[in-house]
Amino acid sequence: MRRSVLLLLSLGILCGLVLCYSKYRVVEIEENVRALLRAIDKEEEQHHVLKAEWKYATDAQRVQKLAQKHLGFAPLMPKQLMPKEDFLRVAPVRDALGSLIEAEEEVLKAPQRKEP
Repeated sequence: MRRSVLLLLSLGILCGLVLCYSKYRVVEIEENVRALLRAIDKEEEQHHVLKAEWKYATDAQRVQKLAQKHLGFAPLMPKQLMPKEDFLRVAPVRDALGSLIEAEEEVLKAPQRKEP
């Protein structure tokens, strides 16, 4: 009988120790999860801020105003544009594999105009 009481007491103490260890381990893991969730929230907030900054920085009207102010750029005038055929003679267009695009090959085969 003494042995069984001693065995049950030892088993009870062992279960109590395992329970305490498990409890503190769970608390530690929960703290880690909360810290990770806070870090995720912070990253998501930074992502939203960066998206807003990017949208502002790449706004077409803003970029156009800055280009005109700092670089002296202005919208193209129609007389500044070159006809497509002349452009393709100067700079043939090639596809990703390096071959000429079929529609433009006919333009390149046409007789070239002499420049004045």
